[in-house]
Amino acid sequence: MSRTRGNPLIIVLLIGLLLVLSGGSLLGLQTLNPGPEGIDARVYAVQDTCQFASNTNLVLLSQTSAGTIFSTWTVTDPGYGWCDYALAKPDPYNAVVRKNYYWQGATVPHNSLNYLMEIKRPQFWEVNQRGDPLGVRAATEIVWQSWETQPTQEGSQITWNKYGAYLVPVDYIVQVSCRAAIDGSYGWTQDLHYWLVMDTVRWYNAFAVDGQLLPAETPEDAILNQYTYHGAFPIFAWISEWDPFVVQDKGGNNYPTNEIPSDVYDLTQISPSVEGRQIPLYTTPDTQYNEILSSEVWRDPTLITGLEKKPNVPDPRFAETVFTPITLAKFGALKQSGGWGPWYWENFYYPTVFIRVRSLYLVWGQWTYLWTQQEAEEQGYEWKERSSIIIEHTSQWDQFWAGVGQWATNPWTLFWLFGLGTIIMIVLLIIFAPGVLTVIAVWVLDRRKGGG
Repeated sequence: MSRTRGNPLIIVLLIGLLLVLSGGSLLGLQTLNPGPEGIDARVYAVQDTCQFASNTNLVLLSQTSAGTIFSTWTVTDPGYGWCDYALAKPDPYNAVVRKNYYWQGATVPHNSLNYLMEIKRPQFWEVNQRGDPLGVRAATEIVWQSWETQPTQEGSQITWNKYGAYLVPVDYIVQVSCRAAIDGSYGWTQDLHYWLVMDTVRWYNAFAVDGQLLPAETPEDAILNQYTYHGAFPIFAWISEWDPFVVQDKGGNNYPTNEIPSDVYDLTQISPSVEGRQIPLYTTPDTQYNEILSSEVWRDPTLITGLEKKPNVPDPRFAETVFTPITLAKFGALKQSGGWGPWYWENFYYPTVFIRVRSLYLVWGQWTYLWTQQEAEEQGYEWKERSSIIIEHTSQWDQFWAGVGQWATNPWTLFWLFGLGTIIMIVLLIIFAPGVLTVIAVWVLDRRKGGG
């Protein structure tokens, strides 16, 4: 018998050597928990397409570690300095891109901004808790759709398949925020894409034995065709709500909108934006696409042959996974300042943009679990909107007089001022008009005698 078989130290060393030689590939990368069966939306990649960008390629969050610099900006003006982009947080639901500003020749940033994109879990509107298409729903919200395959005849038997699906509205929230990574930072970015992916999550092993998926049981003397497959795919999406500057003051109170400078809106340019704007749904994360017109398909049906491997969708150009970009065309923090010396003041505006995306999905088949509005409420899942931040630094002169005003209106201050004023008045009368005090004393004595 070999000695090495029973020596645990040698076994550990062999395993360590194997991991080193394989580059750690045996461990592999962790997978992302897809969450509830149904629809998911998250940040797939970021892309810097500015004219100054050193890298315009797609940067996948799943393949980029935190802190990775993926693009730099250089300009011809030597006095301007340079910038870089780093993927500060490759979180698909709370992605953060950091833009650092450097003086020419410097390696430590003097200015730094975080661009945060947060995505709320998509919710089915008016779909029942389990998401079974056979459930009762509001007719104004859910539309039943059906289609059939071409009948085929074999002997005396004619067969065809009929499919049914519900047209269901699905909402998800996108919030884009700019925050200072270094106090007092300001500036903006342009042509920065956040590529979102809308994916249909299915629990593949929900009814599996030994890792093998089992077909659904079919009742005797019955043919199961409509419900042997379930899925969901988007057919249309648009901006249903848009707020370019969700704002409260630092105390959490609503900030007067008439006091927001118009320059802020120049730094909240996002595309697409404004209610009703249609969102393109691409099958790959690229704005270049192969357009297939309906008239062309009718002339040449082979254009869509094999385009999709799933024969159950009504149009092979549809897909369960689609991509769409949210572009920060010009987005950032505003600084306003004025005066000099003790009269110098400055205000900083860090915006948060609220976007509600509504998609129309075709949903069919029996689902195990769908994340619905009802389920979210039962589980206590609440989405808190982030607010813009306004920081006001008033001048020293204004701070002085504001302090004086607060001091003067304090009730205790008024009490002591009244007492001090009374004492000063008595002292002045003693020095300059003692006869007045005598008259007042005589009058008080007469009043007391009369009252007695």
